[in-house]
Amino acid sequence: MKAVKTLLVLLVATLGMVAFADGNGNSGRPNRLIGRVLAVGDSITWGAGTQGGYRGYLEERLLAENYKFEFDGGVYQNSAGMRYGAHEGHGGWTIMDFVNGRPQEPGAGKLSEWLRAYQPQVVLFMAGTNDNPWETRTDRVVKYNRVLNTIYGYDRSIKVVLASIVKSNDVVTGRATSEAMNYSVVRDVVGCRKKAGYNIVFADTYTVFNPATDLSDTYHPNSNGYYKVANAFYNALTR
Repeated sequence: MKAVKTLLVLLVATLGMVAFADGNGNSGRPNRLIGRVLAVGDSITWGAGTQGGYRGYLEERLLAENYKFEFDGGVYQNSAGMRYGAHEGHGGWTIMDFVNGRPQEPGAGKLSEWLRAYQPQVVLFMAGTNDNPWETRTDRVVKYNRVLNTIYGYDRSIKVVLASIVKSNDVVTGRATSEAMNYSVVRDVVGCRKKAGYNIVFADTYTVFNPATDLSDTYHPNSNGYYKVANAFYNALTR
């Protein structure tokens, strides 16, 4: 019995040392497991204008803080310098393109197929910039719920980080109102799902964004803007 107790003590001590070691065996902050992450979205997820876009900055911070994760997906372009460059960023896609697939790109697949292929523990979803800015709030709510039904219909345990869209410099009448509406919709959809017991968090990429300083063109962030988007995802993902 004494030998068994001694073995248990040694085992606990060993596990404790492992928990506070990095990949090189150095002691430090505990390893924190996130798992496979599927980043889904339009050209902002792809990273138009900046290699890696927000994904690069997010990966850099997660690695620096010893999180255990990897990005998965079938797209590898625009990820130079990243350790985990895979993603599902598709320029020009609307919210429902991710649910139904895009007829113009039949080989790109759709969300349900990516879920089966990559079996993520986490989905980062950011889309809506390419949707009709004059559609109703109800229409936008329905679209986001279709996305969430697809994800949770595959696996109820997946953690979803649902992001608002960033502000643009589009001066078309109604665009700014639509972006503000999108922020409200995403926040409220996340809140309703959380109350229903789903593993979901809101990434606020709207209120932190300043189109005067954070855009490289009308719609796409510059490096400063992508950094802010990455921080919003980080704050939600590690919550």
